[in-house]
Amino acid sequence: MTTSYTVSQLAARLGCPFRGDGDRVISGVASIEECGADHLTFVAGERWARRLSPRAGAAIVAEQPPVEGPAYIIHPDPQLGFIEMTLLFHPPEENEPGIAEGAYVAGDAEVHESAHVAPGG
Repeated sequence: MTTSYTVSQLAARLGCPFRGDGDRVISGVASIEECGADHLTFVAGERWARRLSPRAGAAIVAEQPPVEGPAYIIHPDPQLGFIEMTLLFHPPEENEPGIAEGAYVAGDAEVHESAHVAPGG
């Protein structure tokens, strides 16, 4: 199931202001090179600002928007904001506590009851 958010909703989750179209729908995150009209990316530094495409859906930036085009979320640490948004769109899998079949645990190891031990690979 794909979850989508508006730029204004994403900005509110980050506790940050936004500029541009707050009603623009974002359905995922992408790198600055692969960002499409429904993606969120981030800009860290002037060198990357030049690579931002106007076709990008939205970008997290540290200061005023670098170019005209997408909507922007102003965040003091754009990379951290992008990580938070990546976790929103791609939450980590929840694992059941315990030792999974095929996992190796030393006989004298102490494993907390809330830990999940998966088989190695």
